[in-house]
Amino acid sequence: VVNSQIDEQLTSVFSAKLGLEYRLSKVDIRAGIGYTPDPHGERLPTSANPTEDEERNYASFGLGYKFNSMFRADIGFIGESYKEIYQPYTEVEGAPVVTEEHTRGRFLAGVTVLF
Repeated sequence: VVNSQIDEQLTSVFSAKLGLEYRLSKVDIRAGIGYTPDPHGERLPTSANPTEDEERNYASFGLGYKFNSMFRADIGFIGESYKEIYQPYTEVEGAPVVTEEHTRGRFLAGVTVLF
């Protein structure tokens, strides 16, 4: 039952990402972009779910530094943006439709020790 509900509401999507890395002697420079289409596919908005598109866009960049053959450190940032439209109170007549534009970012840090 649950699988058939998922099949009715969601479609397969292909998430595209592209990244580049440029290596210098001790420093690595990285950048990337990504796109994920709406998994709900083509659908008409309804009062219960007026969302027309929930695609997501990503951008990232990072730096890595190689201290020696056994130790390296990396930092990075990834940003994501998407739009969401929904009606929170579906059982109330004339309930408002909420439109939110989300933009968020995350910083990442890591160390690698080879032994």
